[in-house]
Amino acid sequence: MAPDGLRVLLVEDNPGDARLIRAMLAEVPSLGWHWQHVDRLAAALPVLGAGTVDVVLLDLNLPDARGLESVERVQAVAPEVPVVVLTGLDDEATGLRAVQAGAQDYLVKGQVSGELLVRAVRYALERRQLLARERAARLEAERLAAERAAILGQIADGVLIADPTGRITFINEAGRRMHGLDPTAEPDGFQARYELVAVDGIPLASAQQPLWRAACAGETIRDAEFIIRRADGSEAIVQGSAAPVLAEDGTRLGAVLVLHDVTERHALERERDEFFSHASHDLRTPLAAIKASIGVVLANEPADFPAPLHRLLVNIDQAADRMAALVGDLLDMTRLRAGRLRLRWEWTDLGELAQRAAAAIEPLAQQRDQRVQVEVPSGPLLAPVDAARLERA
Repeated sequence: MAPDGLRVLLVEDNPGDARLIRAMLAEVPSLGWHWQHVDRLAAALPVLGAGTVDVVLLDLNLPDARGLESVERVQAVAPEVPVVVLTGLDDEATGLRAVQAGAQDYLVKGQVSGELLVRAVRYALERRQLLARERAARLEAERLAAERAAILGQIADGVLIADPTGRITFINEAGRRMHGLDPTAEPDGFQARYELVAVDGIPLASAQQPLWRAACAGETIRDAEFIIRRADGSEAIVQGSAAPVLAEDGTRLGAVLVLHDVTERHALERERDEFFSHASHDLRTPLAAIKASIGVVLANEPADFPAPLHRLLVNIDQAADRMAALVGDLLDMTRLRAGRLRLRWEWTDLGELAQRAAAAIEPLAQQRDQRVQVEVPSGPLLAPVDAARLERA
């Protein structure tokens, strides 16, 4: 809009109607109208293309254009300029169709007053500005969404976003791969194409799934492990963290879930546990033979057997015991990771346990001219522990 008034382009081939419209607008001189009048659409288009017009008053019955064609051609040249169409008494339906096609308003010739015409022009400008702001906001939202998708698409972890009902609205490329989904498919209906299963093999109901819990219940879930069972039957073990997304006023807008594929890590852990298990079993056989042999030698020592050699045999016997304990610990660790180790929890006096442990290592300390000192409270110090395993440790 010009700083000193409103620039109006009147496209009207009837001189009488043109004079009447100008006279009506002149009744409101405070707006400082700047007029341009042409009688053909062909003459109006270059003016519109120059960007020197704030609003167009457009007759729909011109010698070189009729009906909606006029509106379409004007919008093609100047889509940001609001258009008020002028129709005859018998052509009101065309005016309505023109508004549906993009014009801001229509006026029927013969029923227009100066006040009505000015109000129509003002409203046309306001509606066009509102539409322009909405369009700019929509384009900015689309740009931000495309930027977000481009950034999240480069992340190696899967990222899923859900609305407050738990419906998935976005999933990045890594997330699609984890779920076995088509890279171009829309998010609607994703949940029907895979199954989420707990690590113990039990399917997770919707209310148990991390994304749903964050979006619908407002929970924050960290490092939850579960299995994605794809439509083709393959599986991925993932570790996921989910959190609700909140507006400034605390309103829950949805939730985001980040997934890290730990399938390979679990496979390596299984291989490691199997190695420890096999190694432990393989070590037990020679250890048992060593222990038995030393036991036989110690039990049949001659009376004049040299003391240094006796101590050496005792040390070998004790070392075999310690090695057997280490092998047992390896087996216990493997069973513990596999969930097959059962601990015998019982209330135990930790002070008494410490005294027994000190007594066990006292001979070794004496050989080195050292002394083991244990300080414990006078009363019982009870705790639920597996006493046998704790004492071995």
